Amino acid sequence: MLFLPLRNIEFLSIKRTLAIMAIGLLVFSVYIYFSVDATALLSFLSGVNEIQFIVFYSLALGLVVLSVFFWGMAWRSILQKLSVTISWRKMFLIYWAGYFVDLAVPLERVAGDIVRIYLLKKQTKAYYATLISSTIVDRLIAYFAVIAGLIFATIVLVFYNAPTFVLVFFFIIFAFSLVYFIVLLYLAFSQQAAENIARFYIRTRRFFLRNKRESKNLEAKTMASLGNFYNGFAPFRHDLGAFKKPFLYHALAYFIRIFVYFLIFYSLGLVNLPIAFYVTVYFLGSAVQDAVGSFSVGSLDILLVALFGVFGIEAGAGSIGALLVRSADFWFPLAVALALIQFMGIRNIVMRAPKKMLSKQKRGGKRA
Repeated sequence: MLFLPLRNIEFLSIKRTLAIMAIGLLVFSVYIYFSVDATALLSFLSGVNEIQFIVFYSLALGLVVLSVFFWGMAWRSILQKLSVTISWRKMFLIYWAGYFVDLAVPLERVAGDIVRIYLLKKQTKAYYATLISSTIVDRLIAYFAVIAGLIFATIVLVFYNAPTFVLVFFFIIFAFSLVYFIVLLYLAFSQQAAENIARFYIRTRRFFLRNKRESKNLEAKTMASLGNFYNGFAPFRHDLGAFKKPFLYHALAYFIRIFVYFLIFYSLGLVNLPIAFYVTVYFLGSAVQDAVGSFSVGSLDILLVALFGVFGIEAGAGSIGALLVRSADFWFPLAVALALIQFMGIRNIVMRAPKKMLSKQKRGGKRA
């Protein structure tokens, strides 16, 4: 099961994650100090209506929680199609537990799904293969919207003559997202995909690691792991209408998240920004955050300030906007997720779940 990514997530460490975040915040602080005029920043802040800010920003944070609920409901509807039953309340809490790992772990977007799968297994007793299949279906549906949003953002950035470094950074993220989406489609709809990708993975691994003592059954295990995706996707290949309900939930979640951005800038009195601005900023920001997790602290903030400048927002207002957007997209969900896993009493499970799954996989490999 899920053989490819598990080997790369044994470094999950609270201290390491906090250090990465602290360095990111320091870098952003230095950037603000040297690039933002203090007088202009104070002038902008003095013009913000306090009541308007509190009301609309609080509403934005509430909608962040609602968007996560819809993401959880999308996955729950997929599980129901695969004959796995779980209450919406438990699914909501489990989704938040995985969300914490999504945000905290550097360069490992998949780690949050591993935690969700592990917790779903404990709650439903379903087969891991079925739960893994539900993951790839959920990702496929979500990435239809993501790729569409990134294509739209590409057109907007080119039209607005965005700076070269913004375009380069964006196209790198877009390329990785597109490749990921194509691989998911390939695994879901091609029966030969598992075999082809497994062989490519083994050859690439041997080329870079130059390890001549690889396990003889490594390719077979990897192929079987990837093959679970194709087999589990069968109910959806034969009934494309099954995509409607989870797609609707994802669409609602994405619409809500984009509206969150509107509320944040409205709370600052920035009310004349085009719809293209909100769509572009959301999909670019979320793609970067998904890709690099806690490494997005600081780096994404600076990118957002530059991106805001493309739409005519000066650096002072842009830095405040970036802080508020990142607070709603990163810091607030991180705090809520941490509070919920403490409430559920599963903090240790969340932190150890990937390692436990890897340990089981290794024991299974030795018995094979």
